[in-house]
Parts: sequence; structure tokens; C-alpha cells
Amino acid sequence: MHRLLAFLAVMTIALPSLAQSSASDSWVDDMSFFGARTVAEDATALYATAGFPDVEVGAVYGLSSLADVTPRASFQYGRGARVGGGGLTLGAAFRMKFAEWQGWTIAVVGTPEVSLHLFADDHPPTTSAGTQSLLITPFAGSLVADKLLLPSLRFIVGIEAAIGFFAAPEMLVHTPLVVQLGAELRVTESLFLLARFDTGFDIYSQSSRPGTATYLRARVGLGWTR
Repeated sequence: MHRLLAFLAVMTIALPSLAQSSASDSWVDDMSFFGARTVAEDATALYATAGFPDVEVGAVYGLSSLADVTPRASFQYGRGARVGGGGLTLGAAFRMKFAEWQGWTIAVVGTPEVSLHLFADDHPPTTSAGTQSLLITPFAGSLVADKLLLPSLRFIVGIEAAIGFFAAPEMLVHTPLVVQLGAELRVTESLFLLARFDTGFDIYSQSSRPGTATYLRARVGLGWTR
């Protein structure tokens, strides 16, 4: 009898703690850094990635149960399949989850940004080497989906299109079309390994020198939640 009472006392103390732990973990299991799963309202997640041709950091903040925002900054040392120069990009990703289908979660993402390339021998291809370029992209969006392949492994796929404007050194319309592939592996309760690969085309529209260039971006990194 004494053992039974002791057991019930331990369970009385332990069960609320376990329930609280499960509640706190639920949004961690049900979120993605680059996919369609948004973080919970008022939750925060941080990430940093590095690769070709840039280094990026960002912070994901939950706005509601269906939407979040990710302010982000990147330093690039090239663009597409070209390397050279250096620049800075500031932007944000506004994500809204809107559907689930056969284990897939689907979301739309808007990603406006401003990019300054300081030595534009590669950005854009119509610009003379060594000239600075300023790219403003007010209209950018993607359709992204993700699915858990394993309890700790999430697969991501998406497609992105944008309309940007080079304000310097010459007026130029930029319309990239990109396919996105990614994976996120949860290593511990709060630590994730991230991988992302984007490829497609940079399309530059200009009356005198239109052109198309290959877009390529590959990066790996770490994500952290609290």
C-alpha cells in the first residue's frame, strides 16, 4: 500500500512536467526553417547557413498559428554559377501555411529584398566589370511544400519566381525562376542540421542586351529553436 501511494505521488508530480515538456516540444516538431511548416505564435528560431555563393543568417518569428516572418541578411561573393566581387542582401520572408494533403504541408512565401553588389563583374551579366549594382526586388514569391520522411527528417520542395529592378548602373528588369530542394534534420531538442539547394535561371530583360544566366545556390547550416 505504501509503495502504491508513493508511486501515485511520483506520477502526480511527473505527469504535469511531462505534459508541459510535450507541449513545449510540439511546435518544435511541427516547424520548418525553409519549408511550409510555420513556427508557433510568438515562438522564435534562428539559423545560419554557408555555401555557394553566400553566407546567410535569419530569425524566424511566429505571427500566428498559420503565419511567420523571417528577417534575414546575407553576404554574397558571387551569383548563380559565377564567383567574384562581394555584396550584401537584406530582406524578409513572409510565410503563410494554407493547406495539408497526404502528409504534405503547403505554404506561400513572399520574399522582398534589396541587394547591393559592390564589385559587379558577375551581377548582372550585362554590367561592366568592377561597377556597383543595386537590385530591388519588391515582388518575389514561392510555393513551397514539406513532408516528414522520418520523425526527425523533413524534406522540402518549392518553386520561386520574382520581379526585380536593377536601379544602378543601368535600368534592367530581372525575373528569376528557381526550383528549391531542401532537408532539415533534428539532431537534438533544439538543434537542427539544414541543407538547401536552389537552381534555375536568371532572366534579364533589357532592350539592348537581354540575357539569361544559370542560377545556382547550395548551402548547409544550423538551426536553433527555443
